[in-house]
Amino acid sequence: MIDSFKNYRAICEAISLLFPSQIEVVIHDLKTNQIAHIENSFSNRAVGEDSLIDLEELEIEIEGKRVVGPYAKSTPEGESIKSITIVLRDESGNPLQLLCINMKTGILEKSAALIEGLIGVDSSAKSKSLLTSDWRERANDIIAGSLNELGMPMHATTRIEKLIIVKSLDDNEIFQIRGSTTYIASAFGSSRASLYSLLRDIRKN
Repeated sequence: MIDSFKNYRAICEAISLLFPSQIEVVIHDLKTNQIAHIENSFSNRAVGEDSLIDLEELEIEIEGKRVVGPYAKSTPEGESIKSITIVLRDESGNPLQLLCINMKTGILEKSAALIEGLIGVDSSAKSKSLLTSDWRERANDIIAGSLNELGMPMHATTRIEKLIIVKSLDDNEIFQIRGSTTYIASAFGSSRASLYSLLRDIRKN
C-alpha cells in the first residue's frame, strides 16, 4: 500500500527547497488537530503542536473544495504572507489533512516599490524643448502606442500588424520627414524596400 503521507512530506520538502526561507509548508492532521509535518518553519510552530483549527467552521468552509485561498496572513514579525490551503481527502472524499503553503511577500512588495520608483515617470512631465521638436521621439511614441494596442512586441508582428503601425505613422506625417524611412525601417528590423512596400499598400487603400 502506498504511504501517501510520505509522498506529501516529500512534496513539502521539495517546495521549501525551491523557495528557501521564503515559503513555509505545513501539514495539519484533522483527526488529531495537530501539526503533522512542517518545513522551513518561520511561524515558530513545530510538529505535534495544536493546529488551533476550528473543525466545525472548517467543515463548512472546505465543503466541496480542493483548494482554499489564496488569503492573507502575517508572520510573528508582522511581515505579509500569502497563503493557500490544499484539502487532502481519502478515497471517499472525506478530509484527512490540510497542506498549507505560506509565502512571505514583504520582500516582493519592497522590490516592487523599488522597481516602480526606478521605472515610474509622470506621463504629463515631458520636456517641450527636448521632445516636441524631435520627430524620432514622436515616431517612437506612435510605434509604442500601436504595439501596446496590438498587445505584442515588434518582433512578433506580421505584415498585417506592420501595416497598422505604418498607417498610424503615415497619418501623423512621419514619412514626410527626411530620413524617416531609414529610421523606421531600422525600428521594424526590416529593409527600406520592405517598408516602402508597406507604405505603398497603405496609400493604395
